[in-house]
Amino acid sequence: MRAIAVLMVIAAHARLPGLGGGFIGVDVFFVISGFLITRLLLSEMALTGRIDLLCFWARRARRLLPNAYATLLATVLIALFLFPGYNPDALAREIMFAALEIANFHFADKAVDYFQADSPASPVLHFWSLAVEEQFYLVWPLLLLGIGLWFRASLRRATCVVLLLIVCVSFAASLWFTATEQPTAYFSTGTRCWQLGIGALLAAGWAGVERLPPPSRTAMAWLGLTAILAGVALLDENRGYPGVWALWPTLGAAGLLAGFEAAAPDGLLRRGLSLPVMQWLGARSYSLYLWHWPLLALPRAVMPDSPYIELIALPASFVFASAAYSWLENPVRQSRQLAASPLRTLAAAMAGVAVVTGAAQAYMPTMFFLDKAVALRAVQIKTASRDVSLAAKDGCLLPKGDLVQYPECLYGDVSARSRAVLFGDSHADHWFPALNAAAMQTGWQLRAWMKSACPSADAPLYYGGLPYRGCQEWRDKMIAMLTGANRPDLVIMSNALNYAGRIYDVGTGDVLPRREANERLREGFRTIIRKLIAAGVNVLVIRDIPKANREYQSCLLTGLNCSVSRKQAFVDDPLDADVAREFGDRVTLVDFNDQICSASTCPIVSNGVIIYRDRGHLTATYAATFAPQMAELLRRFADKRIWDRLGGGHNAPSGVTPAPQKAAAKAPSRDRPVTPSP
Repeated sequence: MRAIAVLMVIAAHARLPGLGGGFIGVDVFFVISGFLITRLLLSEMALTGRIDLLCFWARRARRLLPNAYATLLATVLIALFLFPGYNPDALAREIMFAALEIANFHFADKAVDYFQADSPASPVLHFWSLAVEEQFYLVWPLLLLGIGLWFRASLRRATCVVLLLIVCVSFAASLWFTATEQPTAYFSTGTRCWQLGIGALLAAGWAGVERLPPPSRTAMAWLGLTAILAGVALLDENRGYPGVWALWPTLGAAGLLAGFEAAAPDGLLRRGLSLPVMQWLGARSYSLYLWHWPLLALPRAVMPDSPYIELIALPASFVFASAAYSWLENPVRQSRQLAASPLRTLAAAMAGVAVVTGAAQAYMPTMFFLDKAVALRAVQIKTASRDVSLAAKDGCLLPKGDLVQYPECLYGDVSARSRAVLFGDSHADHWFPALNAAAMQTGWQLRAWMKSACPSADAPLYYGGLPYRGCQEWRDKMIAMLTGANRPDLVIMSNALNYAGRIYDVGTGDVLPRREANERLREGFRTIIRKLIAAGVNVLVIRDIPKANREYQSCLLTGLNCSVSRKQAFVDDPLDADVAREFGDRVTLVDFNDQICSASTCPIVSNGVIIYRDRGHLTATYAATFAPQMAELLRRFADKRIWDRLGGGHNAPSGVTPAPQKAAAKAPSRDRPVTPSP
């Protein structure tokens, strides 16, 4: 079972097609751990009437910590010498939290999206599950010892009752937090301990399991294995995980554990899972889990477009994992000197924590000492990540959640008679610097009406697992103002397009698949544009921008070429452009993407200016370079005669952009390392 679980996780992390649900391997590990540890502790209590806590914790430390510490130290060394500059602000803290077995709380506190992080994926992100298990190993023996003291005569029955209570409360918390605060639900021990509890409950009630007829248990095992394997292919990040979907692999693992021993020894199930290769992988599953992820994550951070990373990293993972298992994990676990003294083992564990955290803290100053250019680039990248628009600083990009008091958000030439409104989500906001400068230059009043994660498309959204009613309320209010008696002359719309997985069917409450979600978003754009046109408002749509690669910041730190191919940069369907073209000359479409990108690639740096402040948003400094083009657009809208002469030319970007020689002046240069000015 361990072999199956670790192979699923590795397949998902390696992004193998059709195996994206392999993250459920962690759920299988939780059930196995809960089962084995509880069985061990109950057996000890039955034989001795007590639990030797120091011996138990020392055994866990000898089993788990040496290989984990080696992985963390290797991660520091790889980052320092092979990929200098990798995420220096975060890596030291993440390794420290991983060494202290509280990485899960750290990632939950940072609200990390395990599935779709816009920042580089931490090379120690996988330590979150080890932290959950270590916290379980710390607390569960104490609780079980207390149960034994109070209910010595009916230990197993009392344990089952307590476990049922823990499972129910934890599962309810998982459902609640999945709907309201998904990172907490994913990483928190409190919302994951029900899965460990299912395994523990199986161990506590094992006598009842053994009384079941062998055919029934065999059927349970087959159903469990089928559920696990099917989950790898059918579950994905768009289903709101863990939540109710985590029942799938959890109960599957419990069924396989409960029924495996009853299956025929010469049957397919027993023979298949007992193959030598499965035994070999299962023995090294912990080591494989530790080593595979940093060997994938670190190269991806600086070589995001390389097709060879998986081909090299996966075999290397098996080599490193096997070596660490044979030369470190097993020798330490079987060490007679450490086994003879639990206190000696725990002291060695504390020394290991000190070494790892010390190495992590030394990483950043050492890296800067080795390469001062990296330190300079780090300063500029951090500055770029905070380079937001004036409107956002003024609170005119409303936060996610319910509607709040809305500021005036009046910019441009505030006394001008021509009035424009910038309307959309945060992808409208990043055009504000160019539009504000253009409005002041051309005599337009500009209002900024924007809300995070809330596009100007009439589509029902989920946010945090619940209907995003604040978005719908805000959008309805804005449309009423945009089409009312005091409507503006021009509405400028720009939006993100990656809302698949967040759009739901109002009738059923189900999240729509990607294709249906995109069509629903497309129809939502049509609905809003029709309302604006019917009210006599001119509509300008700015097409969404290409995406940077996920690890672009770490890539920039290394000074490598960080361009991404156009195919990878334009990962979303061009819904906004398609809809704008449907309306012919009633809607003007402007597309700056040929200026951001070359014919084949999209850079991260243009003329020494960092283009992105995060994966999907422009820096205010770079966006401001489009002010001349924006000014030209506003002049055309202000001059009614020119507006009439444009006729049907709005569908082609060349109909609204400046002359070619002007555009060329703003075209990005070849991507090159960032060199801050003094």
